[in-house]
Amino acid sequence: MGETTIIFIEGIAATACAIIVFCGSIWLLLTLVTGARLAYFIVASVTFGVLVILGVVWSLNPLGPVGALPKWNPVQYADTVDKINFGPASSYPDSPWQPINKNDVKEAQKGSLLESGGSAGFGDAINKGQVTVFTTTSQGLINSDLDRFLDQGSTTYGMVTFKAVTGKGTSVALLKYDPGNALGPPRQLTGLFVGLFVLHLFGLSRAERKARRAATAPEGATT
Repeated sequence: MGETTIIFIEGIAATACAIIVFCGSIWLLLTLVTGARLAYFIVASVTFGVLVILGVVWSLNPLGPVGALPKWNPVQYADTVDKINFGPASSYPDSPWQPINKNDVKEAQKGSLLESGGSAGFGDAINKGQVTVFTTTSQGLINSDLDRFLDQGSTTYGMVTFKAVTGKGTSVALLKYDPGNALGPPRQLTGLFVGLFVLHLFGLSRAERKARRAATAPEGATT
C-alpha cells in the first residue's frame, strides 16, 4: 500500500470521525429534547447550511481541491516557422501575434504557463525528430522575448522560440490553450449542497409541525 493511499484513508477516517463526534454528539443531545427525527433535521439543516456557505466561497476562489487547471497543449514543434502547419505561424513573431503584457498579472501567469507547456514537450519533439537543431533539452532555452499569443475566435494559440544555450540555432513550438475547468467540481458540489439544504429545510418544517401536533394532541383529546 503506497503512502498516498494511506494518507487518503487516514483523511477519510478523520473526516468520518469528525462528523460522528461533532454532529453526532449534538444530534444526541437534541434527541433528548426534541426526539430523534426533529433532531436529525435540525442538525442536518445547519450542517448543509454551513456547507453551502463554504461551497460558495470555494466556488469563487480555488481555496480547496479543484478540477482541471489551465494548461498549454503542444500542437507542433519544428526547426523553422515555415514548417509549422498553421497559417498564421508564417507571421510569427509579428502581428497578428501579440507579445505578452508582463505588467498584467493574469497575462504574465498565462505566459509562464506557455513556457512551461513548451518546455514539457520539448524532449519528446527532439526524440521524435520534429526538432533536429538540438539533440538534448539542455541545449535549448526558451527566448521569453519572443513569446506570443494569438486569439482566433474562442481559441488561443501561443508560440515560443527555443534558442541555443551556446552557439547558434533555434526551433519553434506552437501550442493551444486549454482553460480547464478549475471551479467546475466545486460549483457542482455546491449545487448538491444547496439541493440537500432545501430538502432538509422542507423536512425540518414538516418534522416541526408533526412534533407540535404530537405535543398538543393529549390536550385536544381531553377537551
